[in-house]
Amino acid sequence: MCLVTFYGAFLKDSAVALALEYMDGGSLENVFHQLGVLPEQVLANITYQILCGLSYLKSKKRVHRDIKPSNILLNSKGEVKLTDFGIATELHNSIAMCGSFVGTFKYMSPERMQHQPYSYSSDVWSLGLVLIESATGQFPYQQPKTTIDMIQSVLESPPPALSPEAFPADFCEFVRHCLHRSPTDRASVDDLLQAPWFTRCGAVDLESARRNILAWISDECRS
Repeated sequence: MCLVTFYGAFLKDSAVALALEYMDGGSLENVFHQLGVLPEQVLANITYQILCGLSYLKSKKRVHRDIKPSNILLNSKGEVKLTDFGIATELHNSIAMCGSFVGTFKYMSPERMQHQPYSYSSDVWSLGLVLIESATGQFPYQQPKTTIDMIQSVLESPPPALSPEAFPADFCEFVRHCLHRSPTDRASVDDLLQAPWFTRCGAVDLESARRNILAWISDECRS
């Protein structure tokens, strides 16, 4: 299901400590800082597993609400899992909407920035930003001076996109489907899992995606 396992909780020094599954590869943020931009085919196999996690959450009527590189973890088995469900919320039905304002601001979808109702497609927007950042080495929006500047940039400028001169067409198309400003225009998690980008990059199912990441890890260890 591509989610970090929660084993339990206990009190330690008057604080609550959580016992979670150990992911020895660290976060996508750690990997990015250590290795720089990631190969596009590696990103495809990471993204496939992220979407499997989001698909499972959707089946449980939950929205993650804080998809970002530090909440995407990897291990030496080639597994990629989502973590940090402290602000995940449950929807009463598959088309219900949330209205609260939580999560890491710069990865928030336009509808969330405007305090509008949001649903599963909000996580899809966040994933699109993560992909551009991981593929190019830069967050797609300039660092704002104020929160208002960030909101204006997201709401008034065209949605960010990958350069077709630098990246394959199917990858650019995938990101474009994630980053429509209108949530109803974004691709669903299930539709994204069928994207041609994954087929070309060898992520035909969860097992193949993990196997491909494991092969990449082995290559990195040898280099």
